[in-house]
Order: sequence, then structure tokens, then C-alpha cells
Amino acid sequence: MTTPPSLLRQFAFMTVFSLFFIQCAEKIEPGAGEDDSAPAYLDSDSDRITGDTDSQTDSGTDSGTDTDGNDSETNPSQTLALLVDDFEDGDNLSLLGGFWYTYSDGGNGGASSLSIERDTDGNVAMTGEGYESTTSLYLSFNLDQGDYQWAPYVGWGMTFFEGDTAFDATPYAGISYWYKGAAHAMRIETSDVTDWDYYRIEVDAASDWTLVAVPFSFFTQAGWGESVDMVLDHVTQLSWEASGVTGQEGEMYIDNLGFIDAETLNIEPDLVIRDADVPERDILSSVTIDSELQALAMTYLNQGYNLTNWLEQGKFESYKFDQAYVNQLAAAGFKALRLPVDLDLYIENRDEYFAGEAAFAVEPLLFEILDNFEQWTAEAGLSLTIDFHQYDSSLDITDPVYVDAAVALWTAVAEHFAANTREDIFYELVNEPELSAGVSSVDAEPYGEFAQQLIDGIRSVDTTHVILFGDVQWNSIGLLTLRTPFTDDRMVYVFHFYEPFVFTHQGASWSDMGNTRNIPYPYDPARWSEYSSDFGFMPTQPDWHFMALNDYYRKGNANWMYNQIVKAKRWGVENGVPVICNEFGVYDRTVQREDYINYYTDVIGLFEELEIPWQTWFMIMDSTTGEVPADLAAAFGL
Repeated sequence: MTTPPSLLRQFAFMTVFSLFFIQCAEKIEPGAGEDDSAPAYLDSDSDRITGDTDSQTDSGTDSGTDTDGNDSETNPSQTLALLVDDFEDGDNLSLLGGFWYTYSDGGNGGASSLSIERDTDGNVAMTGEGYESTTSLYLSFNLDQGDYQWAPYVGWGMTFFEGDTAFDATPYAGISYWYKGAAHAMRIETSDVTDWDYYRIEVDAASDWTLVAVPFSFFTQAGWGESVDMVLDHVTQLSWEASGVTGQEGEMYIDNLGFIDAETLNIEPDLVIRDADVPERDILSSVTIDSELQALAMTYLNQGYNLTNWLEQGKFESYKFDQAYVNQLAAAGFKALRLPVDLDLYIENRDEYFAGEAAFAVEPLLFEILDNFEQWTAEAGLSLTIDFHQYDSSLDITDPVYVDAAVALWTAVAEHFAANTREDIFYELVNEPELSAGVSSVDAEPYGEFAQQLIDGIRSVDTTHVILFGDVQWNSIGLLTLRTPFTDDRMVYVFHFYEPFVFTHQGASWSDMGNTRNIPYPYDPARWSEYSSDFGFMPTQPDWHFMALNDYYRKGNANWMYNQIVKAKRWGVENGVPVICNEFGVYDRTVQREDYINYYTDVIGLFEELEIPWQTWFMIMDSTTGEVPADLAAAFGL
């Protein structure tokens, strides 16, 4: 969803961009596939800093290089609080006494190569054309994955001083450099990070000299390592890294590297500190759904747990979660297990089938996996939901061949369990249709027709086990409440709840919020700021992120969440059908612990008050010890 920003936000947006991402006077000649008319700053899909083809700056007149080796044409000392290297002396030493170096994936089995000029002693030499000056750092590279497990890479960087002395960056507000060349990550390395997950920004390719000038708050860890706060007086190195795919080539020029102060960044206020505006609760006269199916849902689908980032990501290789893990869940107090699994990966001769060259059949491996979880959950006393859940974007409800395959898959699974007398095995038709199809929207009417075909396939072999249905817009409440329930009387209806999104997804890179952090819950004016950058918001995140942040004073509370969730419950009461929430939660990488616990306490309390069974998405149990921290266990009522 894209909504025009407010005048305040629009002004701040333009101001920040004019200062952070400045293009030199010559217009970039677009390469293949590039849009000459479209500015590119920070790509909102990838959080990449990019050059702006239209924004320009007067960089001064060419007056030669002074006797100290400074680029007096661009006068970096006039815009930088501290010049680290202007590269005019041509050697491998920075102006602070540290040295430049290169590295690659060769030590990890890769075969990537990096070429850079070196002097007679083998040290890096600076030989590139400068930005309106004589010299810059220049290198070229070729990526080759070789035997490396992950994406191939090359890198280059600099230390600050001789020895291991850390650099104190606390007097400064950010980093600046000019570059042209390949897409790359720029990284700040500190002594506190010991697993290579350093703080970084992603910068897109630029075919002409482009200025990067960003505050420290824009740098964030990738998230695969331990989360560590950036301590600016522990900075050890600056580094750059280019990664991609085998065969990818590139080159890079860098000039006028240094630190900038807050006055240079000149960030304008873009938020307002308001008192909390907590709404009155909507009135729901009764939460009672007097049916056997509601009682069954409350018994078997409440206090549930998702096994995430496993079988929905790809085909089975090994048991990341096994019987011991299932037993740990039961011991921790959970009562329901949702098993996300990409069912269509287990079509025998899958490619040939979709090409019309093979008959439909299901690999026995799928039933082996499902049978194990059926046995393990039965013995542990947990219910089992088989959730058709995929990340490979293969769902296509417009393709008759795919529809037939999905119907045949569910028919085969249902037939496999039809004789099983357990009443706590559930079939969830599809998880979040937009995610499964890899599209921004799915129309409700054809999706309902597709779901009916799946229901018919299941009911042709199994009339007993309960079917779960979630609607379009990522299993939204709003679209569910516009739908007339299916005529099948053995169905439970699903919604997902991740509101307020700017709170629950702070720190989540897949949602363009990788840098965001420290948003309080509930909203507290004493902890609020006039600057979105204080919460790590980047200037080119989607406009609706900033609108949601500006509106958080109304939404960051339990009453507002109640008024969203109660819509689903009211629809369930009116139609006499159970509704459950089988995905909700908070990504915990950058949220403050107190806020994290406050949120779970409130939302679990709302589910219990409204008699809505719940199943958490973000995993909270220690996979080694089986322990749930006491404060979380209390919040979840375990």
C-alpha cells in the first residue's frame, strides 16, 4: 500500500535526500535497463543507498592538489569533520596512519579474484582517477563461488592506526565518501563484534561519481550473528564488500573518505511528540459461539507454536526439529503445533509433471515426515496442523495445472489421514496467498473459488478432520470479515495479527525495517522523538512506514489492538464459526525487552478475553534447553 506522505514528512524526505545522497554535476548515462528519468537513492526493496540522477551539487573549481596532498579542487576538509584519506599520496597508508588491504572468499572455498595495483613491496597502491582530483583507490574484481557455500565476495578495507588501537568516532555523526562503480556494502567494524556480522549499509552501483554521506544510525547488522550495540569508540576498521553470483565482474573507485558532523547532516524533525490518544473499546455484546467446533478450537488450537524457517523454506534434508523438540514444547506448556510445509515440493518428478510429461504422484518422503509428526504430537499431547506454506512463489491459482496439483496434493494428504481417529489433526489450505504466490495482491473471489476446490478434494476422502481457511491480504482480518463462510460445517477461520507493524517488525530486514529499533510499547511520549532517525528509520523506507510511525501515538496500546481483533471475533459470533490467530508476534532483534514483554502480555490477554485460540510465529523456546524465559512464560500464560 502506498499513500502520499504528509507535508511535514514530504519536506523532511526532500531535505534528507538533498543532504545524504548528492550526485555530481555530470548526469549519469543510464546503462541497460536503467530509467534515465527516475531518481534512485535508497532502494526500498533492498535498503540500498543509490545515486540520484537528478540531484546535483557544485563541488568547486579545479585548483590543483596542495602540498599536503589534499584534493583542493573538492576541498574535503571544508565538508568533512575529519579527513581519513584523500588518496593523493598514492600509498597504502591513510592520513591517520592505518593501512589499506584486500580480501576475498578464497579462504572459504571460493574462487573470486580482486585486482589492485601494488608497489614494489606488495602494498596496495592508489592509481585510480580522483573525483575532480589526481588520485583515488581503484580496483576491479571477478566473482566465482567455487566451493563456497554462500554468495561469492571480495572486499577491501582500512585500519585506523598502527597496531590494534581502536578509533573513537563518538565526536562525529556519520561517514562520507565519493565513489563510482559496482554495488557494494560499506561496513563499520568494531571490536565488540566477534562473528563478522558488522554494521553495514548497502550501496547500489553508480556509473558516475556519487556522494555517500550517512549517519551512523543507518548502519545495521545483517542479523545472522549475535546482536551487538554499536559502540563508536570501539571502531577498528572500515571495509567495503562486493558480492553476487559467479561470473559477475565490476570495478570501484573511492575518494575523499572521512567523517562528518551533525551540522553537515542537518537532519530535520519529521515526527511530533504527542500525548497518547487511547481509543475507547468497541462494544461486543457477547464472545460466545455455542458450538462443538468452537469448543474443539479452544481445546486443540490454543497456546500453539509454529516450527519456522524449515520445511516452508525448502525440501526436507534433515530433522531440524525432532521428537525431542516436540516433547520440549509440551513440557514448556504449549498445546498445539503448526507445521508449515511446502507440500508441492513433494510432487514426484515435479518439473516433468508441470511440463505435462509425468503423471501426478506424491513422494513417500512427505508422508514419512507427516507420520513422524503425527506420532510425536500424539505422544506429547499436542495437536497437529498441517499448513501448506511456501516461500518459493510457486502458488498460481490462475494456472489450471497448478490448481489440479494443489487439489491432488490435499486429496492425497487427507486420504492418508482419513482413517486416523484423532480429532486434533487439522488441514490448513494455504498460508498467506500473496506470500505463497509472490505477488502484491490476490483477488478474494477467485481465491475463494480455488479454496473451494481444495475443500472439495479433501471432503471427497475425509469428511471428519477440520479444515482451516485464511483469507487474502496475508490472512487479514479485514478481508475475512467481508467473506460469507463456506458451507462446509467443519471449518475454522484463520487470521494473522502483526499490529502495530512498526513495533512488531522493527529490526526486520525483509520488511524494509532492518535498521529500525527502540520503538516503545505502549506508546510513551517520554520515550518519543521528533526524529525518525532516532528509531533507525531510513529516508527511503516506504511512505506508509513513516505515516504509521506518526500515527503510533494512537495505535501503540491495547485498546487499539482490541478494536482490530474484535472485528474478527464479531464476524465469528455473527456467523457462528470459530476464528483463530495462528500467527502473531514480535521480531526481537532490536526491540527493548520491557516493550517486548508488555506487548505479549497485552495481546495474549486480548486473545484470552475474546476466546480466540492463538499460535505464536516467532519462536520463543530455547532450542537447546527447551526453556522459555520466565518473563515470556508469564506473558504467554504458560
